[in-house]
Amino acid sequence: MRQINTNDLNYLVNHPGIRPTTGFPGDEPLSMSTVLFNPGNIGFWQDDIGGMLFCQEEAHLFECHFMFIPGSGGFLIKETARLMMDEMFTKHGAHVIRGYPPRENREVRVIGVALGFRKLPDQDFIDDLGRPCETYELRKSDG
Repeated sequence: MRQINTNDLNYLVNHPGIRPTTGFPGDEPLSMSTVLFNPGNIGFWQDDIGGMLFCQEEAHLFECHFMFIPGSGGFLIKETARLMMDEMFTKHGAHVIRGYPPRENREVRVIGVALGFRKLPDQDFIDDLGRPCETYELRKSDG
């Protein structure tokens, strides 16, 4: 596992198994090049499996994005994600990691719950792309 670079991030977000889940319309390649310019945003990459992007929302609070390549294997994805989140909690000052998966993305919600994320009641919302989303949270003390 290593920190993600812009090339890795662009590869993942445009991977044919990941791109359709982003919710962005069209099939033009997405560029995430500016995301890593923010020093609070950190990503991790594991060859042949995928990675995670953590975007700092405020001090000690990060939003996570799962970007695992379909077919990598549930157990392997879960263990890799756990290592990446542990890295955030132990080396990058995270106290809370949140995810905002669209309701339609069952796979991400299931992985999140398997990793210990809890759904926050009364925190559902419609995202900028018009999708109903739910809020899940993992606290450092839960991990």
